[in-house]
Amino acid sequence: MADRTPAHESRRARLLLYALVVVIIAVTVAGAVIAWVEWSPFPLIAGLLLSLAGIPWLLSARSGRFDLFEPMVFKSLFIFMLAIAYIQRLYYEPREYTIDGLGLSTPFEAGFTTVGVLYIVYFAVLLGAYYLYRPPTISLPQRLSIRGRETVLRRIGLGYIAVGLVGYAYLLWVVTAGNPLLLYTTSVSRSQFFEGLGPLILIANMTYIGYFLWILATMSRRELPSAAQILTLPVILGLISLLGGRAAVVRIGIVLAILGYYAALRGFAGYDRSDNPVFMFAQRLHPTAHFLLLPVFWAVASVFLIGAQAARSDGSPITALRSVDPLRIVSAGVHNDTFDNMIALMEMVPAEMGYQYGTFYLRVIMNFIPRAIWSEKPVSTEGGVIRRWVIPDGSGGLPPGDMGSFYINAGIPGIVIGAIIYGVLLKLTYWTLYQNRNSLLALFAFALVMAHLIPYGLVNNALIAFLEDVVLLLPAFAVVLLTKRSQRMSGSSVPR
Repeated sequence: MADRTPAHESRRARLLLYALVVVIIAVTVAGAVIAWVEWSPFPLIAGLLLSLAGIPWLLSARSGRFDLFEPMVFKSLFIFMLAIAYIQRLYYEPREYTIDGLGLSTPFEAGFTTVGVLYIVYFAVLLGAYYLYRPPTISLPQRLSIRGRETVLRRIGLGYIAVGLVGYAYLLWVVTAGNPLLLYTTSVSRSQFFEGLGPLILIANMTYIGYFLWILATMSRRELPSAAQILTLPVILGLISLLGGRAAVVRIGIVLAILGYYAALRGFAGYDRSDNPVFMFAQRLHPTAHFLLLPVFWAVASVFLIGAQAARSDGSPITALRSVDPLRIVSAGVHNDTFDNMIALMEMVPAEMGYQYGTFYLRVIMNFIPRAIWSEKPVSTEGGVIRRWVIPDGSGGLPPGDMGSFYINAGIPGIVIGAIIYGVLLKLTYWTLYQNRNSLLALFAFALVMAHLIPYGLVNNALIAFLEDVVLLLPAFAVVLLTKRSQRMSGSSVPR
């Protein structure tokens, strides 16, 4: 089923558009008024961030085909979360740096003003690059289709899951000496528990990669997930979460949500199911009605967050529910200390560590070299660099957010250049999906890119996780595509 732009906007779309315009104007004006009354830039900065988050929704509604997972619409959710986190840090928490031993020389108000203004510039340039760029037409060759090889894909997927489970069990046995509950009864962080065990973690990740392949085999037949697939998902999410991979759990959820959204609601990948009343009802919904799915997604995410909090604190879900901070739930996609970490990075670079001029991204590839082979291997992530400077004896990282990766490479000009590159990349990815909307492989690639690069941006952590997934996926797709090729060649050699 093609996803066409209506010739005339419906009344519902126009009402949504007008409402967004009113909200954006009201938020900006209110922020300016409060800033003038308080003689503080913070309300205006927060108002502008909230307004920037509303612009993609306005433009998407204006087009008449609201798309929840259009990259900039999806990214705007995280801009909104960041604005809420900014408000929370300034008005609901003490105005002081929260990291122990941070010892920053920048005054709190000056630091948060600078970072807030830089985020406004960053997101404004990102929006401009995304909406002004006109990408070329990119059509994927037909030989990349995976249709007709569902059985092979399913077998490979189940094989991946089996190997991943074995690796997962061995990993837990090595780390906890046969007592997985040790992960919840000790104060040692997960990063310390699994330090130096990257190859084993990569094998354990084959469980969710295999699950993706299994789902793709079902989608290739244009069918709904089976009961076995539905029941397997919570098990895999629980196992990945036990390893401390909350980010991986979020990525899995995003990939599956995008696959279901475009298949069921927009008829991509050949899901024009006129024989199924559920699909027909979903695909006949006006695109602007899709934003009603947001509360559903947020409710599901909130349940997971509350459960994760209970697990980390070794408490009950009821206790975790009572201690829930609504603002933290709303801004759950953003680290609350992102601003502090970014200020620390700006003090560190270039004074303590010079600009990297793009070479920092090479550390993404270096990350695949085991530290046992290269003991002096440099730290791969921006957050890891900051943590080792601020808290040398600590563990984990202090991620500085979207802008940190660009700043560590080229300072403030790097933020502008990085925003342009990021916006062009997102637009090109989206355009490629629409040019190949009947390709299941194109849809899956789009979902994978969005799941890794939308929540956190072009930071090394996200790029490393993306490359790890690609490395695990490539052998599977190579076998599937080579099997198709050998089958065609053997078929063409049969005498007629």
